[in-house]
Amino acid sequence: MRFGIVRHNSNASTDSDRTEAELAAANAAEVKAFEQDESELVSLPANIKPHIYYYGKIESQEYILIFNDIEKKKFSGTFYKIGENAIVSPVNFTGKAKREKCLLVVNGKKTVWKNYRASSDDYSFKGSFVEGKAAKDFSFSTYIEPTFKKNTDSSRYQDEYFDVEVINDVKYGSAEGYWVSREENSTNYAKIIASGIAQTLSTKQFDLRMDLYLPKNDSQEKRPLIMFIHGGGFYIGDKKDNPIVLWCRHYAKMGYVVASINYRMGFKPTKGSIERCGYCATQDAAAAMRYLIHNKGKFRIDPNYLFVAGSSAGGITTLNLAFMRNKNRPESSKKSFGNEDLGPIESSGNTLKETYKIRCICNMWGAVHDISMIDNANISIISFHGNADQVVPYGEEVPFKDIKLGISKLFFNKMFGSNPIHARAKTLGYRQKLYTFDGCGHAPHVDKNNQPNDKFYFIQEKTTEFFYKEFVPEEPSIKYKDNQTFTAVAGDFAQCYWQAIGGFILEQNRETVRVVWMSDAKEKKLEMSGRLLNGAVVNAVYAPAK
Repeated sequence: MRFGIVRHNSNASTDSDRTEAELAAANAAEVKAFEQDESELVSLPANIKPHIYYYGKIESQEYILIFNDIEKKKFSGTFYKIGENAIVSPVNFTGKAKREKCLLVVNGKKTVWKNYRASSDDYSFKGSFVEGKAAKDFSFSTYIEPTFKKNTDSSRYQDEYFDVEVINDVKYGSAEGYWVSREENSTNYAKIIASGIAQTLSTKQFDLRMDLYLPKNDSQEKRPLIMFIHGGGFYIGDKKDNPIVLWCRHYAKMGYVVASINYRMGFKPTKGSIERCGYCATQDAAAAMRYLIHNKGKFRIDPNYLFVAGSSAGGITTLNLAFMRNKNRPESSKKSFGNEDLGPIESSGNTLKETYKIRCICNMWGAVHDISMIDNANISIISFHGNADQVVPYGEEVPFKDIKLGISKLFFNKMFGSNPIHARAKTLGYRQKLYTFDGCGHAPHVDKNNQPNDKFYFIQEKTTEFFYKEFVPEEPSIKYKDNQTFTAVAGDFAQCYWQAIGGFILEQNRETVRVVWMSDAKEKKLEMSGRLLNGAVVNAVYAPAK
């Protein structure tokens, strides 16, 4: 139904031209005329329903209203006039209509709307009227609360809730070396090295491979990556070492893409050969990362969230991958008598040219040969190290101090362990955390059968917490902007759901809402549940001051 809006001649006097007394007298006359009019009462438009909140405007003034009773052609209800304050108070009204007039009673004061016209559909009503000499429009729609979906499931990146798909032996490159995998149960390093000397007489070309662990049935478009690098003194170990596999499965269940890599190992019993072996491992780890970034679409990897973790030799390689630049290459990696130049870090393994930026690492009892390289990149770092470690130093010392006769200095240069690394990172203002296992030696996370112990799960818990801070750097919260506007703070939102208990959400723009609270509500609470672009789930609650 279309209806016209009656406008008075623009030359006529307006309400602003009249005194309060004149306006009151005119209104009283209109009320008297309405009550003396013997015309039959008319009903409100049929689609206006009781006990439903409506939100709208009379001219530019906003209101929330509800009809409590619409019977016998009379109506009553409550409205909330929305001003600048966040708290709105209820005002009761009653009314009735005759022909083109409507009488309203608000707080005992009677007002007549003349030339009253209204129409409605299932969800709204609108119309026009003249009050005094001012023509006004009104339009109201059913107030619909925004859809609220509380994230009650376990939080991504904090708890396990995916099944895991494993892709084994993915080739990420090839390189010349002594070997790329060697399982060994012995912990006697002298015997281990002696048994491998024959294999270091010549090199051959090896495929470099990784295992991938992916969260099944995961709808997240881009997932963070964790690359795990196993330990073993650059001499033994494999991508399927038991602790590494357990961690790979754990993080894949939490929503990460996880890679466990094999890399070149083996060296001759000389200081230069040992250093070159460690450098080759760094080159291979860099090649693996280039491969993963090259295939980021295939594996749905988010290049903004690259994590690396490793233990022992894997911890050393993790640190090198994160902080070493070509200016920090050990001299032994360059051309010398009897040795070819191993080339820049990014020159081996494959010909891919992808670049990457590591965001955060977990160093488990690793070390660096040059402490100054920590200055190269502001990368968050968490470390675990026993302060009685005789294999990789906790402080500044040569590795493998447990070799008898004190001859380790003949084969190794001094290295800087987790303690000086974190002292440097702290000075530089990096986000960092060092957990020291007091009195513990090397690899304290497993028992003699290579099975996880309580320290394994401690490392897992603390690393999970530390990594999660990269997704949600600050505690999710709802910040007050002004009297009616609130913003969710946690990061870049992909989706955001809101619920106002004891109030009305008038506007929503994803992480920002405009809210008013009913003064008569027993409970007032604003609740937000959202998901960030990186997949992290965030929840927050705001309670206005009473």
